[in-house]
Amino acid sequence: MATRILLVRALCEYARDSAPAGTPLAAFLGQIRNAIISGDIVNGKILVTTAEAGGTQTFALPAGHTPNDLIALFQEAIDYTNAHNGNPPKVVSRIKCLRASFARAIPQ
Repeated sequence: MATRILLVRALCEYARDSAPAGTPLAAFLGQIRNAIISGDIVNGKILVTTAEAGGTQTFALPAGHTPNDLIALFQEAIDYTNAHNGNPPKVVSRIKCLRASFARAIPQ
């Protein structure tokens, strides 16, 4: 099972790809969270509207979660986005060098 932070990061990445151009990520996540709270879910999808031309966007919700869990997940995603000044990192930092040591851990 995925950890919670991986779910939040994946949700932020999916929302970043799905958000209409020019819409801040935290605002888009907030619109989706508010739609879940008001019960605007239709067949596992939410229709998010914006003020721009052609301003509707469909966002599919992850399956297997209750509405309360989805609200909490989106709030965590909003907090995570705001903690990174509206632009969370896309990739996880990688280990650049891993050195193995064959020294004995038990003193002789």
